[in-house]
Amino acid sequence: MLRVLPAILLIALMGGCAKKSTAGETCTKSADCRGDLRCIGSVCTDADQKRTNFLLAAQLKSTRTQIDNLTKSVMTYAVTHRRLPKNLGVLVEKKYIRVSQLRDTWRNPFHFKAGATGELDDFTLCSSGPDATLGTEDDICAPRDTE
Repeated sequence: MLRVLPAILLIALMGGCAKKSTAGETCTKSADCRGDLRCIGSVCTDADQKRTNFLLAAQLKSTRTQIDNLTKSVMTYAVTHRRLPKNLGVLVEKKYIRVSQLRDTWRNPFHFKAGATGELDDFTLCSSGPDATLGTEDDICAPRDTE
Protein backbone atom coordinates (compact mmCIF):
# COMPACT_ATOMS: atom_id res chain seq x y z
CA MET A 1 0.00 0.00 0.00
CA LEU A 2 2.82 2.41 0.80
CA ARG A 3 4.36 1.90 -2.64
CA VAL A 4 1.07 2.68 -4.44
CA LEU A 5 0.47 5.93 -2.52
CA PRO A 6 3.47 7.81 -4.04
CA ALA A 7 2.30 6.78 -7.54
CA ILE A 8 -1.20 8.17 -6.89
CA LEU A 9 0.28 11.35 -5.46
CA LEU A 10 2.52 11.71 -8.53
CA ILE A 11 -0.46 11.30 -10.90
CA ALA A 12 -2.40 13.92 -8.97
CA LEU A 13 0.50 16.37 -9.14
CA MET A 14 0.96 15.80 -12.89
CA GLY A 15 -2.49 17.13 -13.68
CA GLY A 16 -5.04 14.49 -12.88
CA CYS A 17 -6.42 16.51 -9.95
CA ALA A 18 -4.73 19.85 -10.62
CA LYS A 19 -6.55 23.16 -10.23
CA LYS A 20 -8.38 24.06 -13.44
CA SER A 21 -7.71 27.51 -14.90
CA THR A 22 -10.44 30.10 -15.30
CA ALA A 23 -11.04 32.43 -18.25
CA GLY A 24 -7.99 34.54 -19.01
CA GLU A 25 -5.52 32.31 -17.20
CA THR A 26 -2.72 30.56 -19.07
CA CYS A 27 -2.98 26.97 -20.25
CA THR A 28 -1.22 24.43 -22.43
CA LYS A 29 -4.23 22.31 -23.38
CA SER A 30 -8.01 22.54 -23.08
CA ALA A 31 -8.01 19.99 -20.26
CA ASP A 32 -6.25 22.66 -18.16
CA CYS A 33 -9.34 24.90 -18.35
CA ARG A 34 -12.54 24.78 -16.31
CA GLY A 35 -15.91 23.74 -17.66
CA ASP A 36 -16.63 24.74 -21.26
CA LEU A 37 -13.51 26.89 -21.56
CA ARG A 38 -10.98 25.94 -24.22
CA CYS A 39 -7.25 26.61 -24.45
CA ILE A 40 -6.89 29.04 -27.37
CA GLY A 41 -3.55 30.76 -27.86
CA SER A 42 -2.29 29.61 -24.44
CA VAL A 43 -5.21 31.31 -22.66
CA CYS A 44 -8.39 29.71 -21.31
CA THR A 45 -11.18 31.22 -23.43
CA ASP A 46 -14.91 30.81 -23.85
CA ALA A 47 -14.82 29.29 -27.34
CA ASP A 48 -18.44 30.24 -28.06
CA GLN A 49 -17.77 33.89 -27.17
CA LYS A 50 -14.63 33.91 -29.33
CA ARG A 51 -16.67 32.48 -32.23
CA THR A 52 -19.40 35.08 -31.68
CA ASN A 53 -16.86 37.92 -31.66
CA PHE A 54 -15.23 36.56 -34.82
CA LEU A 55 -18.61 36.31 -36.58
CA LEU A 56 -19.58 39.86 -35.60
CA ALA A 57 -16.24 41.22 -36.84
CA ALA A 58 -16.75 39.44 -40.17
CA GLN A 59 -20.31 40.78 -40.48
CA LEU A 60 -19.15 44.34 -39.76
CA LYS A 61 -16.36 44.09 -42.33
CA SER A 62 -18.72 42.64 -44.93
CA THR A 63 -21.28 45.39 -44.35
CA ARG A 64 -18.60 48.10 -44.66
CA THR A 65 -17.56 46.56 -47.98
CA GLN A 66 -21.20 46.49 -49.13
CA ILE A 67 -21.58 50.17 -48.24
CA ASP A 68 -18.38 51.04 -50.11
CA ASN A 69 -19.67 49.21 -53.19
CA LEU A 70 -23.11 50.84 -52.95
CA THR A 71 -21.49 54.26 -52.56
CA LYS A 72 -19.51 53.68 -55.76
CA SER A 73 -22.69 52.64 -57.57
CA VAL A 74 -24.57 55.74 -56.33
CA MET A 75 -21.70 57.98 -57.45
CA THR A 76 -21.47 56.27 -60.86
CA TYR A 77 -25.21 56.76 -61.35
CA ALA A 78 -24.97 60.38 -60.21
CA VAL A 79 -22.16 61.24 -62.59
CA THR A 80 -23.82 59.46 -65.51
CA HIS A 81 -27.31 60.94 -64.96
CA ARG A 82 -26.18 64.25 -63.38
CA ARG A 83 -28.43 63.62 -60.37
CA LEU A 84 -28.69 61.28 -57.40
CA PRO A 85 -31.06 58.34 -57.62
CA LYS A 86 -34.40 58.80 -55.82
CA ASN A 87 -33.77 55.54 -53.98
CA LEU A 88 -31.60 52.42 -54.22
CA GLY A 89 -34.31 50.63 -56.21
CA VAL A 90 -33.44 52.89 -59.15
CA LEU A 91 -29.94 51.40 -59.14
CA VAL A 92 -31.49 47.93 -59.47
CA GLU A 93 -33.79 49.06 -62.32
CA LYS A 94 -30.84 50.60 -64.20
CA LYS A 95 -28.72 47.48 -63.49
CA TYR A 96 -26.05 49.22 -61.41
CA ILE A 97 -26.62 46.69 -58.60
CA ARG A 98 -28.53 43.46 -57.96
CA VAL A 99 -31.56 43.17 -55.67
CA SER A 100 -29.47 41.07 -53.25
CA GLN A 101 -27.24 44.14 -52.68
CA LEU A 102 -30.10 46.11 -51.10
CA ARG A 103 -29.73 44.34 -47.74
CA ASP A 104 -26.88 44.26 -45.24
CA THR A 105 -25.30 41.20 -43.63
CA TRP A 106 -28.15 41.00 -41.10
CA ARG A 107 -30.70 41.07 -43.97
CA ASN A 108 -31.87 44.58 -43.10
CA PRO A 109 -32.38 47.14 -45.89
CA PHE A 110 -29.78 49.82 -46.46
CA HIS A 111 -31.04 53.36 -45.87
CA PHE A 112 -30.40 55.96 -48.57
CA LYS A 113 -31.31 59.64 -48.44
CA ALA A 114 -30.26 62.42 -50.78
CA GLY A 115 -29.12 65.64 -49.11
CA ALA A 116 -30.85 69.01 -49.44
CA THR A 117 -28.04 70.70 -51.40
CA GLY A 118 -28.59 68.82 -54.63
CA GLU A 119 -24.85 68.14 -54.89
CA LEU A 120 -23.98 64.77 -56.42
CA ASP A 121 -22.02 63.70 -53.35
CA ASP A 122 -24.57 64.92 -50.78
CA PHE A 123 -26.28 61.76 -49.59
CA THR A 124 -26.45 59.44 -46.61
CA LEU A 125 -26.13 55.68 -46.99
CA CYS A 126 -26.36 53.56 -43.84
CA SER A 127 -26.88 50.09 -42.45
CA SER A 128 -28.82 49.98 -39.19
CA GLY A 129 -26.16 47.56 -37.91
CA PRO A 130 -26.52 44.44 -35.77
CA ASP A 131 -29.34 45.89 -33.63
CA ALA A 132 -31.43 46.63 -36.78
CA THR A 133 -32.38 50.08 -35.40
CA LEU A 134 -31.44 53.12 -37.47
CA GLY A 135 -30.03 56.04 -35.51
CA THR A 136 -28.18 54.04 -32.87
CA GLU A 137 -24.49 53.79 -32.05
CA ASP A 138 -23.88 50.63 -34.08
CA ASP A 139 -25.06 52.07 -37.42
CA ILE A 140 -22.58 51.71 -40.26
CA CYS A 141 -22.63 54.64 -42.68
CA ALA A 142 -20.74 55.69 -45.78
CA PRO A 143 -17.91 58.05 -44.90
CA ARG A 144 -18.68 61.69 -45.61
CA ASP A 145 -16.32 64.52 -46.40
CA THR A 146 -16.19 67.11 -43.62
CA GLU A 147 -14.90 69.95 -45.81
